[in-house]
Amino acid sequence: TNKEIYPLFQEIETRIKENANEFLLAALVDHILALIATNYPAVPYSKMDTLMVDIVKYINDNLANISSITDVSGHFGYNPSYFSRLFKKLFEIPFSTYINRLRCDFIEEHRGTASVSDLLYQAGYGTSSTYYRNKAKNHRTS
Repeated sequence: TNKEIYPLFQEIETRIKENANEFLLAALVDHILALIATNYPAVPYSKMDTLMVDIVKYINDNLANISSITDVSGHFGYNPSYFSRLFKKLFEIPFSTYINRLRCDFIEEHRGTASVSDLLYQAGYGTSSTYYRNKAKNHRTS
């Protein structure tokens, strides 16, 4: 199967250089995906993989309403101290650092679409000073 897939990648590379039609490129990608789907077994997600996806989805969907780790740990039925350790183990970053970076990134990505005060509220910041402190701490510049 690898012998079938590699030439398709080469074909895609050639077609991209030629500015090929996007539908032709999509067809080649679909062909590769079909070969993979039919020739390689699916790898089941572990409980931890599923938990990671659920945590990220919950945080993204509720960022403005998360005031502390307790809000997230409670949703998943964990003690905040245990959840803090679990989060760091799963994501290799402390929970507060992750949340602060996510909030800073949200504001930077949406800058110009709303007032700064609206963006601060949507990102879950209580005050602008907290945002600027976190932005400086995370070395985010704009």
